Amino acid sequence: MRTRSKILWATIIPGLVICSAAAVFALRTHRLIKLAGDFRSQVRYLADSGQTMGEVPATQLFAAQYLQAVFGEDPELLEKLEDVISRGVAETPGISLGEIAAMIVTYQKDKQGHVHDVIVHLLGGFKLGYRKPGMHRGGYFYQLIDPELWHVSNALVGLAGRDMILLGAEEDLARHRRILDSLLNGNVLPLADSLEDPLYFVVILPKPYRLVPVELRPHVKAILLRGHLAPYDGATDMILLTRSTRSARYALSIIRDLKVAAQVALRTKWKGVRRQTPWGPVVDPWWSFELAQSLDDVVFEKEGKIVRVKSAFGRVIVNVVLKMLERAGRDLAQMRGSMDEKTDPRIVDSRLATRKPLHYWSEEHRWGPNWPIPAKETNAAPPAVATPPVAEVKPAPAEKQ
Repeated sequence: MRTRSKILWATIIPGLVICSAAAVFALRTHRLIKLAGDFRSQVRYLADSGQTMGEVPATQLFAAQYLQAVFGEDPELLEKLEDVISRGVAETPGISLGEIAAMIVTYQKDKQGHVHDVIVHLLGGFKLGYRKPGMHRGGYFYQLIDPELWHVSNALVGLAGRDMILLGAEEDLARHRRILDSLLNGNVLPLADSLEDPLYFVVILPKPYRLVPVELRPHVKAILLRGHLAPYDGATDMILLTRSTRSARYALSIIRDLKVAAQVALRTKWKGVRRQTPWGPVVDPWWSFELAQSLDDVVFEKEGKIVRVKSAFGRVIVNVVLKMLERAGRDLAQMRGSMDEKTDPRIVDSRLATRKPLHYWSEEHRWGPNWPIPAKETNAAPPAVATPPVAEVKPAPAEKQ
């Protein structure tokens, strides 16, 4: 009887564990699908209604206390940032009357760690423009991703607002505009060359309540993204400020599920896996494989009401980012020529014509993970092949006569 009871419990307990795990998996999958559907519906609503992700008065972001809270860890950066903003407001007083949906601060550090080239990008409504940016309907991303995902991404491009204003020192702005103009025309090489000094960035979304899905709206108050980009390394640190510790736990579980969903999509839809073929292992497309691999190194942290998602990556992912910017720039160049400049589309097409298939890449573009940042070259001599020591041969002793 005791033996039967042991066998029964040995059968029931694993069954309960398996059923519980399956129920949790099904629940989280259903939650993720519902979250994605709500997110898509919300973005569509904002795009159709002409609203942005959420704006705050410019004076709120320009306040000394706010800047101190975000940038106070680097006194040199904070001092230069306050100088740039105060000078920009003095030269263009209308800025302080607008509303900001996102503020992007970029700067570089030299080998001694000194900050230079501080540029502030303000996105929102300043009553200076009338057309929201979007994605080119016949461009690269329209061909690559699903129509539903393209429509969502297209709407996201315009959710930050109608206008973008740049603030900075005159000499820094001139250099930055040259890089930005090249980038918006699909030429990423000036940006890649400028990364000799690492490019640091801080993205602030002060009021993303209209952008986040309904389930997360009561939990997420603000989003902050920090990071840097250099030729052979990069990193990002996304910070979510939530309303309570319970909200932080909930947001963290959803972000972890999103990471798993992204990896599944990269390895199934975009075939980011290493396949064995008769002539050896093959990775194609390489970019989806590298992105899926990099997601394995993402680190999640929760401290009180704050959720942090950190990632670090190497040269290959830097090239992925640069190539995405290149392709997006060519899309925007097509739209700017046809819509803003009112140029004949045939002339715009001739400007962007290359020998590449479908003209989606610049003439300088090279396929693979080693462009535009090549692998490091070394002048070290290859290691010498060790040879076994030769035993000393002693002469044979002379025979006695």
